[in-house]
Amino acid sequence: MHACLRVAFNSTRGYAKRSLASAASEMVHERGLSASKEFFNVFAFRSGIVEECRRLAADAGALGPQLGAAAEAVKALRDSSAGALGVVLAGWPVDELSEKDIRQAYVGFGNHVGRVVDQSRDLGNNAINDVHARPGELRGSRSQCSMPMHTDAAGNERHHEFNALLCVQPSAGDGQTPFASADQIYEDLRLSDPGALDILARGFFYRHPGGSDVMPFTQERVPALRCSAGRVETFFAEKYVDKGRLTEVERAAMTKFVQAAENSKHVDMNWFRGDAVFWHNHRTLHGRRAYTDPARRLLRLWVRANHE
Repeated sequence: MHACLRVAFNSTRGYAKRSLASAASEMVHERGLSASKEFFNVFAFRSGIVEECRRLAADAGALGPQLGAAAEAVKALRDSSAGALGVVLAGWPVDELSEKDIRQAYVGFGNHVGRVVDQSRDLGNNAINDVHARPGELRGSRSQCSMPMHTDAAGNERHHEFNALLCVQPSAGDGQTPFASADQIYEDLRLSDPGALDILARGFFYRHPGGSDVMPFTQERVPALRCSAGRVETFFAEKYVDKGRLTEVERAAMTKFVQAAENSKHVDMNWFRGDAVFWHNHRTLHGRRAYTDPARRLLRLWVRANHE
């Protein structure tokens, strides 16, 4: 394996072992994560989580023992030697909480992980993006179509480290979220087309079709895949790459990257009601499988690791 790639494994389980239970093997299997130890640490909340969430919804500083352990497990993903790319927290009590309490507890938890930041301007600059289908809408978070592998906010002036999705209502049998490791994609390209890595590290320009009033995109190139300070990072959303400024060589490298992301070893997360997934947005690409039930609903957070 290339020297840039991680060689150590520091499981986040040590942070959570006293207050969180590792999910049972059946629960892990149902979510499609049985062979994904390198992707996710999977935990299940225990009795008492309803009261913890209600207290946190009422008081943003009131982090109970299970939620506190969960926050530490997510924060541990910042470590470049951390083996997992994300944390699955099963059993958020969405059936027992009011809509208001769900949102306040979820945002409150995110603010203990780091700082929850507002999302797209055209979605109202809200802390939570309510991801569900709207009739006639084509935007990925508001449609039922599949979505290619990407990172969120790839072209933005400022990046956030963590993405989160909380499942309020799944679409049974479809709508999975695939995840792929930037490390694995980097290694695949190093072996198959190392010349593409230099082009991907130089990066691409971004342009939002709605203009800068919709998304505050940077005017600089954004590295799509690079090794920086001993770790692999990715910032990429093909939809918003300024295709008119690509050279033929850049276009070919981008195509190689897209193919590598689709073909790389990945996991498909099957959603269950009350599942929350937090993952490192710079170390992981994600997408979405098409879904049939328009009632499918997830709540998305963007979390910056520091509190600036």
